[in-house]
Amino acid sequence: ELRTLDQKRNLEEKIRLCEQAEALLLEESVAKATQALHALHLRWKEIGQVSMEMKDEIWERFKAASDKISQKRKAYYDEMAAKNLLAKTELCEKIEGLLEEKPKDAKAWQALSKQVAEYMELWKSIGRAAQKDNEAIWARFKAGMEKIFQEKKVFYQRMRDELMHNYHLKLDLCVQAENIAEQRTDYKAATQ
Repeated sequence: ELRTLDQKRNLEEKIRLCEQAEALLLEESVAKATQALHALHLRWKEIGQVSMEMKDEIWERFKAASDKISQKRKAYYDEMAAKNLLAKTELCEKIEGLLEEKPKDAKAWQALSKQVAEYMELWKSIGRAAQKDNEAIWARFKAGMEKIFQEKKVFYQRMRDELMHNYHLKLDLCVQAENIAEQRTDYKAATQ
């Protein structure tokens, strides 16, 4: 009799859990519904057994509600992954378009570098794309950044080479001026 009474009480408790799980289907927040469902599953495990006749029926009811919440969660995350992929694709297009007009001076390169850093921060703020797309879209974004950094490196190397060339030209002028200054005999010709 005690076992029957205990199983009846367990059944009533599991019916309440089923009702709560079914009510979670109306919850707007997928995260809240998932957390609450997890708590319900933990509570389900704590409750003792029910009668053999009701065991499968009550479990199927609870599982059906759980499955619907899981499907809702999966659909939500699939939608978010698709939106994230779209946003990341747009960022790739923007970063690839940054070199359409190559910067002509250091100030323009600094502005471009700042834009790349902003795009990188924006990239980090966007969630993950679907697993099958995530690596490919990251490789595309990274390739765009690497192309910009390579072009920047080439620009600054040319700039350093030009500065060094100018330095050597000026050094050569200094040597010529010193040679002329040492010829003190004809000041008029040396001045010329």
